[in-house]
Amino acid sequence: MEETVFTSYNQSPVREAIFSVTFQPPLAIERVREFCAGSWAAQGYVPAEAEGEANEQPGPLGYVLHTADRSALLRLTTEQLHYHRLGSYPGWEVASAAFLDAWRQLGLEMPEITSQEASIRYINRLGWDLLPEKILDLSEYLNLLPSLPDDFPGTTGPFFLQVQTLDRTQNLHGIITEVAEFTTNASPRIEITLDIRVMYASSKETPIAANLQNFLEVGRVLKNKLFESCITAATRALFA
Repeated sequence: MEETVFTSYNQSPVREAIFSVTFQPPLAIERVREFCAGSWAAQGYVPAEAEGEANEQPGPLGYVLHTADRSALLRLTTEQLHYHRLGSYPGWEVASAAFLDAWRQLGLEMPEITSQEASIRYINRLGWDLLPEKILDLSEYLNLLPSLPDDFPGTTGPFFLQVQTLDRTQNLHGIITEVAEFTTNASPRIEITLDIRVMYASSKETPIAANLQNFLEVGRVLKNKLFESCITAATRALFA
């Protein structure tokens, strides 16, 4: 694979990074509980919190582990492993390594796992103050915008936009969800969320368990290309 140069920002727009793997068939809940209560989990996470049926909620049974400072969480259910990096973003190398570490440990303790799908999801947050003396033209900052008629009535409110893309050569499926929200408090502001998810579905020929590292590499490239395609040089300057 040819070397890719990634854009680095001093002020990251990432608010949450999520890595996940889906299992098929599901794990036994006893095995999930043992893993979350084991010595590996205790080294980096506080005691697990039960979720799902244990809390009389729908959904697969599982447990959530938090780091002591709650900057990251690990969620393991009978069907999925999720790693979330919250708040201040430490960079791809740190976040992806923590996810891979959990996955490798899970494989050591449960070699029977057969994975079916993996995904990378990055939630980016952009924002601009709305000044009464200046009209904000979002097209200066965003390339992905809804197209409204010139005679569209009233004041434009919140909007939701979703675009999907396929990279058949890499067996990747990307989804961009863009949401705009407007505040009406003392400091009017528009907040844009760029939620980017890249997924890989395994096959008998290429099981994700054996190719997760490769997926992270090619998935990262597509994720970054999708993000960069949505913003302009003016927005990049805000993160410099």
